[in-house]
Amino acid sequence: MLLHRPTAASSASPPPPPPLQEQQCRLVLAAASPRWDALCTTGADVQALIDIAESVQPASASASSSVPVAGPGAAVGGCGGAFQAAFSRLVAALGQGSQGTSIIRNTAHDDDSHDSQSNGDVGSAVRRSDESTATTLTLATAEQVVHLALCVRQATTAIEQALQIYKTDTIMLSFNGGKDCMVVLHLLNAVLRTRCGRHNAENSRHLPIPAIYLSFPDQFHEVESFVREAAQDYSMDLFTIDGSIKAGLTELSKQRPQVRAIFAGTRRTDPFSASLETCTPTDPDWPQFMRINPILDWSYADVWLFLRAFRVPYCHLYDLGYTSLGGRSTTSPNPALLRAGTQSPPRFSPAYLLQDGSKERDGRRPSLQPQSPQQSSRPSAQSSL
Repeated sequence: MLLHRPTAASSASPPPPPPLQEQQCRLVLAAASPRWDALCTTGADVQALIDIAESVQPASASASSSVPVAGPGAAVGGCGGAFQAAFSRLVAALGQGSQGTSIIRNTAHDDDSHDSQSNGDVGSAVRRSDESTATTLTLATAEQVVHLALCVRQATTAIEQALQIYKTDTIMLSFNGGKDCMVVLHLLNAVLRTRCGRHNAENSRHLPIPAIYLSFPDQFHEVESFVREAAQDYSMDLFTIDGSIKAGLTELSKQRPQVRAIFAGTRRTDPFSASLETCTPTDPDWPQFMRINPILDWSYADVWLFLRAFRVPYCHLYDLGYTSLGGRSTTSPNPALLRAGTQSPPRFSPAYLLQDGSKERDGRRPSLQPQSPQQSSRPSAQSSL
């Protein structure tokens, strides 16, 4: 039940709404990549989730740089007052009822939509069907909502702190069309628009996000298509370079010498990233940039919880069983997601159903992996972008 604020014309103040129970503090999770017109780019969704984090655990109570973990039942005690107001703002921004009873803008599809497999270029990189939503809805529990809120607050705090050091014309986003950088893109978009909106609401709706995309010949056509769509819907000022990451950064430093910091979707479980910090400079013999890693301590499950709860579109390949995207010749659907039974061609469950995050890269062949905007072939923690 959503909150209803009394209007000025009311003759008497209505009684306060009853506190939301735990079973009402849930969010509907998309069953497939949503359509772009389901996307909230105003930043209202992210701000509401940050407010949820504040209602449960004030920022002053936690000084840890790692992602805090909500204890069992943490959301239950907060399902009233500030939590209730923030949760109502969140579901309004996402366009769904507080119990998942109405989904205004979610366009997830039924399970049959996962049966089609990629065969080169499947056409549109994002599902654009007008079919109804999934028959069986998957809901994020109240505890998951709180955990996600704490993760988002930690990430947006890192972004805010970086923007206090680096001016907006000296930053870029490393964007490769993958799931992790989609999370960072959505969070960076929210923070930038909130900051700009404090001064000029009109400009905040048209604020371009500078981004670098490193293309390579073996890239999936679906990824290339998705990158173009994301650039359009997030108003990205996309700087595209063909070639390796080091060559691309060298060219970037020549053409845009004012850039000093690059946001990336690197997580600690990525190769050579275990010892990284939220802010880590590039190696001395590389073009000099500060790398900002807002979701460094997020898990694989955290990423998918965010994308599905916030209806952030992602590349269609993830719905076909790919869990980590590299080049076409070195990347396959994750064998852990192979559906049981004798099927030809084989069918795979979507990426978000992978239970063991340590198997995220099981569809990749490391010895042949191409470089990407977030990785380097050098076996050094200092070389991950």
